[in-house]
Amino acid sequence: MKPDFNEDEILALLNDVTITEDELSPLEFNDIEKRNLRNKVINKVKEKSSKIRNFSKAASVILVCLIVLASTSVIAAINTKIFGDNKAIEQAVKNNYVQTVTVGTVNDNGVGIQLTNIVIDKAKFALSFDLKFDNPEILKNLQCLKMDLEIKDEKGRILWGYHGQDLSDENVLGVISSLDDDFEILDKDNGKARYHIILDSDDRNIPVLNKVDINIRAISLYRNDNLNDNADDISGKWQFSVDVNSEFKNNNSIFFTADNTDNEVTVNTVETTQTGTVIKIVCPKNVDIDVFKNVNLIDDKAASKIVTGVVGTQYDENNNAIYTVTFPISTFDNPKDLKFVIKDYNGRNVEIKLNRI
Repeated sequence: MKPDFNEDEILALLNDVTITEDELSPLEFNDIEKRNLRNKVINKVKEKSSKIRNFSKAASVILVCLIVLASTSVIAAINTKIFGDNKAIEQAVKNNYVQTVTVGTVNDNGVGIQLTNIVIDKAKFALSFDLKFDNPEILKNLQCLKMDLEIKDEKGRILWGYHGQDLSDENVLGVISSLDDDFEILDKDNGKARYHIILDSDDRNIPVLNKVDINIRAISLYRNDNLNDNADDISGKWQFSVDVNSEFKNNNSIFFTADNTDNEVTVNTVETTQTGTVIKIVCPKNVDIDVFKNVNLIDDKAASKIVTGVVGTQYDENNNAIYTVTFPISTFDNPKDLKFVIKDYNGRNVEIKLNRI
C-alpha cells in the first residue's frame, strides 16, 4: 500500500531540521523495528499534513533515521526500490554505493524524464529514470514500457547503442553482454512512472568513467505482454550529461580460485564487486540446469544466496555451455571462502569450494 503523501510534502516537513551523521551513526534497527518505525512515520505525517510548519522535530528525527538506514532518496526509503528486484544492485544502494543525479527534468512531446540515480562498477551499469506524462491516460492498461537509448562515455565511445544501430564502429566499446530493464507505475492518476535499466558485463570490463552522456530517442508503450506486437512509440529528444562520482572509480574487487574436482562442472572465474559476485561456470550443453532454482552460493556464515538479475549464456569451441551468474554477495560483505552449489545436477549435488585469494 502506498502512502498518500508525496516527496515535496516530506521535504517541506524536514525543511528546518538539521541532524548530523554522528548523531545517527550508533543507531541500529532490525527488520521488524524498521517496519514499525516506517509505519509510525507514515501515520505521523498523515496526522500533521495540514499543519506542516508545526510538525514536531521528534517525528522529523525518526524520518531522517529511516532515510539514512535505507540509504536512498526520501521516496525510495519509504516505499519504492530504485532498481526493482535486482538484489545485487539493491545491496549496493543500501551501502550508499549509488549516485543521486541532480540534473533537471527534460521535457519533450508531452513526456518529462528525469535521470535520478546511477550505479556503476566493473560488472554493472544501472540507471533509474522517473517519467511524467502530460496525459495520464497513457498509463492506463500499460503492461510494459521500454526506452530506446544510447550511452556514451566522455570520449564519445558507445557503451550501449540505439535499437538497430550498427555497432561495428570502432568507437563501440563492446563491453556490455546483456540488458535487464523494468518499469513501474508510481501514480497512475498523475501520469508518473519509473523505468530502470541494468547493463551487465559478463567479463567485468566496464571501464572507469568520468562522464556519461545518455540520449533517449523514443519511449515504447505496450498494451499487452507480447513484445512482438506493435507498440505505441513516443519519439523525442531527451538528453542527459552526468559527471560520474569519484567513488565509482576506486572499485577494487575480491577474487577467488575454485577447487574444481567435479568431472563435468568447472568454475572458470569468480569475482566479487560492489554489485555482487559474478561466477562463470562451464558444463555440457545437453545438461539442463534450472539456474534460478537450483544454483546457490553459500557464504562463510552458511547463508545461502540465489542467482539475481540476468543469466549470461555462451558456448565454447567444444560446444559446452558457459553460464555467467550473479549472486548478491558484494565487497561490502567482505566474503571469505565461499561454496558454489548446483542441486539436482543429473540426480546429484555439485559442490565446489571457492578460496579467496
